[in-house]
Amino acid sequence: MRRGIKFSKTAYIFLGITALFNLMSIIFDQLVVQQEDKIRIFDKQINSHKLEVGSLLYTHKVFDELNIKVHFSAANMIGDLNYLTRTINYLNSNLPKKLEDDKADSIKEIYIDKTKDIVEQFRNTKKDTTIIFNKVVKDPIFIELVGKKRTLDSPFKPYIQIQKAETTLNKEYKFDDYLTNYNFNAQTADEQTVNFPIYENLYHDLLEYNRLKNKFASLSNDFKEEFSRSYSKYYILLGEFAEQKNKKNYLILISILFQIIGLVALIILFRVLILENR
Repeated sequence: MRRGIKFSKTAYIFLGITALFNLMSIIFDQLVVQQEDKIRIFDKQINSHKLEVGSLLYTHKVFDELNIKVHFSAANMIGDLNYLTRTINYLNSNLPKKLEDDKADSIKEIYIDKTKDIVEQFRNTKKDTTIIFNKVVKDPIFIELVGKKRTLDSPFKPYIQIQKAETTLNKEYKFDDYLTNYNFNAQTADEQTVNFPIYENLYHDLLEYNRLKNKFASLSNDFKEEFSRSYSKYYILLGEFAEQKNKKNYLILISILFQIIGLVALIILFRVLILENR
């Protein structure tokens, strides 16, 4: 009959070491799997935050451009309207002029056309501004972003200025009334007095449109500040994400190390058993 394999105390020790390190290897393999799950969740958070940072930066730039667009276009239109209106009134009046009547009439017609062009320019500029503004504030990502910030205890509250800007842009300006009812050939004081309310309405509409620059500047500044805060958080998240990946790599290395130690212990166990059972 064959003798059974004899296990000495040394063999049992190496058997325990082999089992222990293989068990530790399995445990660390599970920790690696759990760490991978954490990294996937972290990756989703980073991508979401990256999208938020990009959206904030884009919105800041758009509102800054709208601020510049409104400022220069409105300022130029207001200045040109004042100058052209005064000049047309002067050319219509009986005040002495160093111009022949036919030349004065020719210049007046040119100035009348330029004044009408200002009205059309105002109409088109307001339309373009409204299109750009709506493209931003009606974007699903923007709506989600502002809505999310609204529910948080955050100093970022752009929706107040957005509502004010929407009110101004949605107002119906009476461009055609000015072009139709304004008497560009008014000569007497009474006729020019009748013209004044029409001119005043257009002038006030231009001023109201011009004040949009303050709202856009405020929005641009708000989104710039929120971008800075969001980018700081994004930068911190990137650092934490790198730490999570490093932790996963360490866990993999430890698992491999335990596997190697377990295999070495198993080889030693076989050697001990062979020597003891020869």
